Amino acid sequence: MARINNNVLDLIRNSKICKARLQIALDKSAPTIQRYLDDNDIMLTTAVALDVIQSEFELREEQILETETTKV
Repeated sequence: MARINNNVLDLIRNSKICKARLQIALDKSAPTIQRYLDDNDIMLTTAVALDVIQSEFELREEQILETETTKV
């Protein structure tokens, strides 16, 4: 399962504009977006959220997402 890269999470946390755009795009409140960032919630990997992040920071999807490796 893919999650947002920690460096990108820091960029989003420090950008009021990006957080506001995510609020509008996802139709969620500021505390909810903050919780998504704190939990690295899967909602941040939706197509709408990725579009906002990509346009805000001019990053490719591969730069935004990291895949989790499962330990056996």
